[in-house]
Amino acid sequence: MATDLSIKYSVSQAHNTFDILYTVDGEADALDFAYEISNAVYSTLRARLRAAGTRIFLDGEDVTRFLTGPVTWTRRRDSPIRQGRLTLAGSQFLPHRTAKTWTLTPLQIWGYVGPPAQEVERLLLSGFVITSDSEPVDRTVTIQFADRGGLHPKADACFEAAPLAGLHQGQVFRNISYSAGIPEADAPAGSLITKPMSTQGRNAFTVLNSLADAAGWWLRFDDETGALKAEDFRLKRAPQ
Repeated sequence: MATDLSIKYSVSQAHNTFDILYTVDGEADALDFAYEISNAVYSTLRARLRAAGTRIFLDGEDVTRFLTGPVTWTRRRDSPIRQGRLTLAGSQFLPHRTAKTWTLTPLQIWGYVGPPAQEVERLLLSGFVITSDSEPVDRTVTIQFADRGGLHPKADACFEAAPLAGLHQGQVFRNISYSAGIPEADAPAGSLITKPMSTQGRNAFTVLNSLADAAGWWLRFDDETGALKAEDFRLKRAPQ
């Protein structure tokens, strides 16, 4: 014959106890007992629930539920481009079955945190699929992606300036960016450059990083606009 067993607990803030009640067939069992708990445990039990995580959008579709494994992205020291990888499970993502995992498919990563149904979302990365590797047997696809700077990975710079040309660091930064095919670039004015400059066809990011290091800037591609931005590294750490 089946026996109905229920277990309930209650937390007493006044007495700082955690009570567990066993009920068998609707009647309290003799196994009633109580545990003393610390304030930390009590606070944890009474704490307001908070949700946190990320959402992945591939070509406008939320594919978070198909993720398998972590989502990672990094930035190399010599480039402001963030690059990363993620793996999706499902035969519908195999490259020969869909265009969603092809090169330059839009990809967004959003982060959220807050109480359930009241989470605050923030765009963490906006970019494109660069390459993908598939495992048809496992029906998984590993996608390599980059932020919007991924459109300019091997851009060359073409810029020259005569000595005492009257250009500031910010103007030079924008000119080099435009010469590399980056349509939007923004930087502080910076110091006046008095020496001659010639990029000599070098990689644009190598030149721009050298300029940023000299000016005390750090570089990033804006996720909303796609613009290359130089921001004063020192101001980020100045007392508020």
